Amino acid sequence: MSRMKASTLRHHHDGFIAMLRMELAMVFHVSAVTM
Repeated sequence: MSRMKASTLRHHHDGFIAMLRMELAMVFHVSAVTM
């Protein structure tokens, strides 16, 4: 049970990281264009 929960948590974490990366890339791209 706990292992299943940990697996779900890690999957959610991966998705969160991917989202953060996209946000970062977007911000970086925008700042690069405005400079």
